[in-house]
Parts: sequence; C-alpha cells; structure tokens
Amino acid sequence: PLVTGVQTCALPIFVLLGYPLPFVHPAFPLAICWRPKSACTTVLKWFFFHIGRLEESLACSKWPHVYREEVLFSSPGYEELCRESLFGKKKFVVKFIRDPARRAVSGFLQVIRGSAEAPGSPWSDICYWKKSVGLGDQDGLTFQQFVRYVVDCKRVQSPIDVHLSPQRCSVQDPRVDAVLPIENLKEELRNLEQRF
Repeated sequence: PLVTGVQTCALPIFVLLGYPLPFVHPAFPLAICWRPKSACTTVLKWFFFHIGRLEESLACSKWPHVYREEVLFSSPGYEELCRESLFGKKKFVVKFIRDPARRAVSGFLQVIRGSAEAPGSPWSDICYWKKSVGLGDQDGLTFQQFVRYVVDCKRVQSPIDVHLSPQRCSVQDPRVDAVLPIENLKEELRNLEQRF
C-alpha cells in the first residue's frame, strides 16, 4: 500500500453500514449520516438534544463524541436500528456535508498544526508518501501536496484518516433522502425541526 501504519476498523459492520455509523434513535424520525469536519459535533449535540440525551452526554464528557462512541454506538440493538434505518426505509435519511474545498483546507490545517508524535497523527504516512513521490527531503507540506496525498490514498485505496478522506460513503449515500450543506446549518436544522 501507498500509506502504512494507519489503523483501520476491520469490523464487518462498517463494511455493511458504512463508516461512521449514522445517528439514529427509535423515537427520532431521522437517520443522520455525517462525516468528520462537517459540523458533526454541532449536529451530534442537536441530535442528543432531540432524543433527550444532551445533558447525559455532556456529563459523560465535554466532548460528545465520547458518549457517541461509548454509549450510543455500543447500545444493544444499535447496529440493527442503523440497518433498518438505512435499508428498511423506516426513517428519512439526511446527510450533512461541507463544501469540499473548505473541508480540505480544514483537514490540511489540522494536519500541519498537529504534532507528529500525537496518537493517530498522519505524519508518518505523509512522510512515507512524500518519499514515494520524490519529496522525501522537503520540510513541511504544501496544501497542493496535501490534496495530492489524499487523492493518491483514495486512488490506491490506502487507509486514510476519516477527517481527511472525502465525504462519500458508497454504502450510505445511495440511501440518503436529502443532502444538507452545513454552510446553511442553522436554516437546515430549523427546516428539519419544522418538518419532522
């Protein structure tokens, strides 16, 4: 592979339902597909508010994704509810997306501001990629090189951090009923509240 050292989830559930799993709840009329760096924290808090779990999630951690991973996604029957929501047409499926150019800049800034020693840092993979394309002696990374790195990883299907990878999901996207741009997030959330 072009990139080495990236841990990937080998669980079949992510192959069957896409990654990351959508936000679903039995009493909530929507299934929310999302990607990191696309207002996911705001949308997650909005979802928790509507299912009555916002305070509980924030009591667990100030970072609501901890509750999402440790409680919501680990709940008995959650995977089946996701399956029914995506494939059984039991819920209206929405997906929040961010302008791809803005999201790419955000991912680039995350990478260059991050520490190479931080857990999960993509720097070792980027250094390996730079050597493979003849840039091994260069310090740092330009935005153009970052975009090329992402494209090369996707082209050869090398694992890449979900914060950097494109927003497409081949499993979930065909089942999405509405794609909602986060650039109009406040309006989109209000519209969903009024409709559902």
